[in-house]
Amino acid sequence: MATVSAGLSSLTTVSMMDFYRRIIRTQESEAHYLRASRLLTVLWGVLCTLGALFAKHLGELIVGFNKMNSFFGGVILGIFLLGILTRRANTVGVLAGATVGLLTVSFVGFFTTVSFWWYAVIGCILTFSVGYLMSSVGKKPELWQLTGLVRGVGKAAETVSTAT
Repeated sequence: MATVSAGLSSLTTVSMMDFYRRIIRTQESEAHYLRASRLLTVLWGVLCTLGALFAKHLGELIVGFNKMNSFFGGVILGIFLLGILTRRANTVGVLAGATVGLLTVSFVGFFTTVSFWWYAVIGCILTFSVGYLMSSVGKKPELWQLTGLVRGVGKAAETVSTAT
């Protein structure tokens, strides 16, 4: 029960703080966010239950784990690499890349005969590529906005701020 509770709590917190509160509804009361959190917990519980019911169709446990991991792992790795390797990554780029990566992996997984071992590679490459391209469309961030986020930028930003 503790593992299920922790998992649902983590999913709800990420959904609430990173998406709902930051992007969808930015100026609501704390009571509203509490109600939305409770609703998100129920939603995640239903989705996880449906996933568990679907698990019997995945085959052996280790094969099922590898399928699920390669399905989502490549997209997550693409997001991570986008944030670590680039200075231009932004919310729009990350969301666009993740959406394209997940939709493509879903299509490949359900409508082709490509082995599930390739899902992570496909998801990672597409998430990173689309995310980088979409992030490049916007305005380039100033050095002071990157201070502490990207290695080596803090010193450059200090140099720029002391020079001006």
